[in-house]
Amino acid sequence: MKTKSFRIDRYISKELKINRRDIKLMLAQGRIVINGETIREVSSIVEEFDCVECDGEILQNKKPLYIMLNKPIGVVSATKDDLHKTVISLLEGYSVSELDSLHIVGRLDLNTSG
Repeated sequence: MKTKSFRIDRYISKELKINRRDIKLMLAQGRIVINGETIREVSSIVEEFDCVECDGEILQNKKPLYIMLNKPIGVVSATKDDLHKTVISLLEGYSVSELDSLHIVGRLDLNTSG
């Protein structure tokens, strides 16, 4: 199975939303590390599952998370609700950051399942 690869400047630009000129400066200053090795070349390649650090912060190459759920009756199609159980509260095994980034696409009434 072939993994995706990216030039380090393109990868960091996408992840941190900063321009490539600033990334070149960061590389020259030794502020970027791939798999424990300080990188200084803009042409360095990042593989899909490499550990990339910028100023000591690990950058994650996040893939979209899609969850299909069969909503039971009595559960609200919402991420937060003070009165009722929400579809988010039904999800187990996900981190808080994963759940916080979710958005409801289709909504069903409280007394509807599906």
